[in-house]
Amino acid sequence: MTRDRKVNERSLPPVSAFAKLALWDTVHMFKNKEEGTVPESPFLILLLIFIVVMTGSIYAFTKLASKMVTRAIQDRLHALQEVVEGRIPDVWLRPFQRRVATLRNNTASEAQFARLGGRIQKHCLRHLDEMTRYVTNINMVDSEVTKQEIVGLLKTYRQTWPNKDWREWIADVEEPNTPRATEEDQTDSLSAD
Repeated sequence: MTRDRKVNERSLPPVSAFAKLALWDTVHMFKNKEEGTVPESPFLILLLIFIVVMTGSIYAFTKLASKMVTRAIQDRLHALQEVVEGRIPDVWLRPFQRRVATLRNNTASEAQFARLGGRIQKHCLRHLDEMTRYVTNINMVDSEVTKQEIVGLLKTYRQTWPNKDWREWIADVEEPNTPRATEEDQTDSLSAD
C-alpha cells in the first residue's frame, strides 16, 4: 500500500506556489477563526506592501513632476525678466561659455569666433522666438496692454539682435548679465542730450 501511495504522489501534477499559498491561507483562516484572531496571510501582507509601495511611488513621482514643472516655469519667467531688462539671459548663453573660453585659450582665429558668434546668435534668436510665442499664448500678465508692450519689446529685440556684431555676442557670453542697450534706446538717449 505504501508503494501505491508513492506512485500516486509521483503521478500527481506539481502544485503551484500560488495554490499552496491559497491552501495555506484557507487552512489558517479557519484555524484563526476558531481562536478568534485576525487571519495572518503572507499574500495579504505582500498585497499591503505592494499597495503602500505603489502609493508612495505615485506620490513621489507626482511631487517630482510638480517641482520640475514649477522650475521650468520659473526659469522661463526669469529669462523673460532678463530680456525685458535688456540682458540676454545667462541660461541661453551658458552652453557657449566653455567653447568661448577654449577658443580664447587656444588663440583661435577671428573666423572661428565669427562662426561661434553666429551660432550663439541663432541660438538666442530661436529662444527669443519661443519666448515671444510663450508670452503671446499664455495669459500671465495683468492686462492686454502689458502683454502687447512685452510682445512689442520682444519683437524689437528680434529685429535688432540679428544686426549685432559677432564680437558683441562673444562679449555677452564672456560677461553675462550685463545690460546691453538696443539701437532704439541709444537713439532715445542721444536725442535727449
